[in-house]
Amino acid sequence: VPPTAGSRERTHWDFDRDDPSALVPPSRQATREVNISDTDKIRINTPATTIFEGALNAATQLGRSLMGFQTVSDAADVDADGNITEPAALQPPALTLPADFAIQKGELNAAIDALADARVNGLEVELSSIGARVNRLSQTAEILETIKFNTEKSRAAIQDADPFESATRYSLLQTSLEALLASGSRINSLSLLNFL
Repeated sequence: VPPTAGSRERTHWDFDRDDPSALVPPSRQATREVNISDTDKIRINTPATTIFEGALNAATQLGRSLMGFQTVSDAADVDADGNITEPAALQPPALTLPADFAIQKGELNAAIDALADARVNGLEVELSSIGARVNRLSQTAEILETIKFNTEKSRAAIQDADPFESATRYSLLQTSLEALLASGSRINSLSLLNFL
């Protein structure tokens, strides 16, 4: 929530995750998949919180530090995901400059490190994931193009066949089959008595 003009309230930019009045429904946190073939699916999105929440927390920490506040009060805790949690009634104490310059410098460096970490663990990981998915889509597209080409080739071979040639081949195969069946029945009718 941004502060009002001229105030020194705590500033924290955050996603409206569960705001029912938001234009985007809460289901936006879910990932979605689409079929790219009969047997294969691919993920087409990543929730924004997965990519940007670390960067937003780091930017919040940097902004609070630049405004002259400590980024973490003594009453604050850090949860399992590394997010700063503190009671809403508590504000981080204001720094007294220049006496607290060393504290502010340390917190600025920590915020810059957090931004770099968010870039590596959020944006770069997602860029790699997108590259892998695009590569997979390209490979699937090539496979589907090959299947389409072979199918059209087979269909053309069947549709473009010469009817007289096909009838002649059918007649030869039919004659061969009848001869095979006739010789098979003669072989089956032979017995030892025929030789005696």
